[in-house]
Amino acid sequence: MLKVLLVEDELIVRVGLKSVINWNDNGFELIGEASNGEQALEIIRSNRPDIVITDIKMPKMDGIELIRTIKKDYDDMKIIVLSCHDEFAIVKEVMKLGVEDYFLKLTMEPEELVNILLKLKDKIDTAYNSNIKILKDDIDINKNILREKFMRDIILTEEIKPSEIEEQLRKLEFKLNYKNMIALVLWIDKWYLYENYSDNDKYLFSYGIMNIVNEILNDFTEGYCVEVRPGEFLVIYTNKDKNQVENNYNQLANKIKTLFKSYLNVSASIGISNIKADLSYLKKAYIEALEAVGGRYFLGAGSIISFLDTYENREEEQEVKTFDLNTFTIYLEQGNIDGIRSYIENIISLLNNRSVLRLKPRSICMTIIIQFIEVLNNSNEEINNYLYENYEVEADMKRLETLEDMKLWLRWFCSSVENYIRDKSNNSSGRIISRVKKFINDNYNKDLNLEELAALVYISPSYLSNLFKVSTGKTITDYITEVRIDMAKEYIKNSNMKMYEVAETVGYNNIYYFSKIFKKHVGVSPLRYKDTV
Repeated sequence: MLKVLLVEDELIVRVGLKSVINWNDNGFELIGEASNGEQALEIIRSNRPDIVITDIKMPKMDGIELIRTIKKDYDDMKIIVLSCHDEFAIVKEVMKLGVEDYFLKLTMEPEELVNILLKLKDKIDTAYNSNIKILKDDIDINKNILREKFMRDIILTEEIKPSEIEEQLRKLEFKLNYKNMIALVLWIDKWYLYENYSDNDKYLFSYGIMNIVNEILNDFTEGYCVEVRPGEFLVIYTNKDKNQVENNYNQLANKIKTLFKSYLNVSASIGISNIKADLSYLKKAYIEALEAVGGRYFLGAGSIISFLDTYENREEEQEVKTFDLNTFTIYLEQGNIDGIRSYIENIISLLNNRSVLRLKPRSICMTIIIQFIEVLNNSNEEINNYLYENYEVEADMKRLETLEDMKLWLRWFCSSVENYIRDKSNNSSGRIISRVKKFINDNYNKDLNLEELAALVYISPSYLSNLFKVSTGKTITDYITEVRIDMAKEYIKNSNMKMYEVAETVGYNNIYYFSKIFKKHVGVSPLRYKDTV
């Protein structure tokens, strides 16, 4: 029943309004009456009404001031204005303040007021129901957030007491039976394809996955799905009847896999734990399912793997030796294509061993690609000439999810290395000169000598001296001097260093010798050069 307050300074009008309407029968309670705005505010503050019917002209505080105060402090309170004919212009003004409706005292019929009140009642009821729905939705959202957090806490943090698990299952209204449970871990295959989605698209994608799983779980009586981390989801299936769990978990996994493909065009690999007595073993079940889904490395994307299968296959595991990166580096520097091929095939053989998962096979591929990139950089080579454009190691490694992915990648990598070796062999002289130049450019401030540079490229000093002169038209000494003077000019132009500091920075310990060499190459002394720039 809605509460109504009547505010009117004329007693006869108040008495008339109270008597001509059957308030209770229409769903209203007349909670009080006031003869001015001040009295009305006292009643409003002590017994908040839903609707206020007020006159405009009243002593002490008139209706306009009362309306402004109500709208400031009680914005959702509904107001109806009483009016006389000569107040019509004022009524139009107060309507702008948020008044719901008005009626004229002299011509007002009871039915007219009742109709106005009933319209307001519908409006208030609609708003109330809408607010209740929003509140319920907020409660549901918060409850879902708490459910997800609780599940993550169980599997990713310290052990939680069984009594606490049961209590939280009850409080958070999980649709789960405490006894007889099994865990499934879903890995979205090729998750790297979705990592560049916007946050909103990722949310919608994850929501779609969990929505499909939860719809499927409805057909299997009791279950719950939670996103553990991007691309990984945990599905919990429980049933009072242990036989139902044993008979249904494979059907559940296959249905998830099929509907993912049908509705989202997504492939998922699924790992399944052993059946556990109750939810206090959820963390252990999660670890088993996680280990099982790791078996997709050997079986390929889209596999359904039980922990029992992976446990039985452990008997096949053998001791694994780590690979020797130094051998790869030697073959690369020697330009030994046969050696590189043999090395890559040995890695593929290593990756076929079930125990290799302990070595993180992706890290093996990452190590050799980083070494190759370092060789390319040291040789002043464009990486894009041998790897694909805008190559990024981390992004490339994310694509390697299965053994088959790694075999294909290693053979592509082997082909890239072979191309580099062939190019190096076809233009070895140019590469030698490029490497020597890069070393000089990086170390011009050090005491460089021919023997050191020759050792860098594995040739004799005399051969390097002749090769450099033929290739560049200048001696190594001239090139070193040229680099040092160019750098000195940059320091003079762009710093406040003293001349002896510039000399030392570019590799000259004697300021007079530096000045002599500078003038010989530039045509003016360092100080004169500084004045001109």
